[in-house]
Amino acid sequence: MEERTKALLVGVNLNNDPEFETALKELESLAEACNMEVVGVETQNVSQINTGVYVGTGRVEEIKAVAHMMGAEVIIFDNTLSPMQLRNLKDIIERPVFDRTHLILQIFSSRARTREAQIQVETARLQYELPRLTGMGEILSRQGGGSGGLSNKGAGEKKLELDKRKIRHRISELKKELREVEKNRETQRKRRLVQGIPQVALVGYTNAGKSTLLNMLAGLEKPTKGEVIINGVHMEKLNEDGLVKFRRENVGFIFQSFHLIGTMNAVENVALPLSFRGVPKSKRMKIANEMLDLVNLKKHKKHLPNQMSGGQQQRVGVARALVVDPKIIFADEPTGNLDSHTSEEVMRLMQKVVKEQKKTLVMVTHDNHLAEYADRVFHIIDGEIVKIVDNREQGKEKSEESGKERKQ
Repeated sequence: MEERTKALLVGVNLNNDPEFETALKELESLAEACNMEVVGVETQNVSQINTGVYVGTGRVEEIKAVAHMMGAEVIIFDNTLSPMQLRNLKDIIERPVFDRTHLILQIFSSRARTREAQIQVETARLQYELPRLTGMGEILSRQGGGSGGLSNKGAGEKKLELDKRKIRHRISELKKELREVEKNRETQRKRRLVQGIPQVALVGYTNAGKSTLLNMLAGLEKPTKGEVIINGVHMEKLNEDGLVKFRRENVGFIFQSFHLIGTMNAVENVALPLSFRGVPKSKRMKIANEMLDLVNLKKHKKHLPNQMSGGQQQRVGVARALVVDPKIIFADEPTGNLDSHTSEEVMRLMQKVVKEQKKTLVMVTHDNHLAEYADRVFHIIDGEIVKIVDNREQGKEKSEESGKERKQ
């Protein structure tokens, strides 16, 4: 288990602030979020702030003694300290001194996942730290090494002006990189608009959790924690009636075992979901016929399920999912009962039809090859998404490489 840094918190109550206790508890939570162990809390009521050391020289000496007695490694003030106050406090207490803003930036830094967020947080932190440099080499070491050549912990003292110059240079580099990231993001956004709505595959071995995730997305199961938001709707907050209404108005399903009614022909099976909506028979039959034309089953409309091959039955399943004009189609192992050749045919058809109809497709499969038909692939192991592959980006890279080879 990683050893936590021992911290002494200092809260200054200016003019009997009614929010003082709440703010101090929040500071303790921030320190714990930064992997610190709070070993003590020192407070003081004041009517005005000491411009040199914030709390008065005598009180600073007391804080130093308490820190030594409690074994505190760092001192955290529940206030924003000026560069001068920070330097003076460090000189007297002879320990690292931080403030609330520093902790917040540390938390943002640890939780930033995208490159854009990481750049924004690092820039904000450097801009905050720049006027607070003391020449002790501490601040640069906290930038985590490898960030534009800044020094690592224990690399020795740096000249103050050299430190500042390096940080200013790093801030300049980060701003340039951020502009490039924002430009790329806008390019990708425009490309997505051109390419249309993505098709997604959830891939994993048996019992990996992919079907459970699909069922939660479809509103068939409720998550034990977290949120499921589709088209702005919080699925986890809907009651059963709300879920039924959402599915009826937004969702189409394609099942592994087809789930066709044996006594109904193809067109009647496709029209069935519309009958639940009260659509008149003549209209629902017209729409069902159009959907069967779309999946190339013009000659099989009057066939019963047992008169059709597995691939043909699954095409009926695709048509049935489309007949209600859903925003999202959920497909659970849609080719699981088909041979490899038929699986390829059905997948190509699904991909073509879904794109033409501008639908979102979320498909579960254990077959990595079939997952390549999707735009994005989420790999799931033991209930966790462990990898995300963007096939569109990979296809673009391959295309660019082929173009370069032809030029050569």
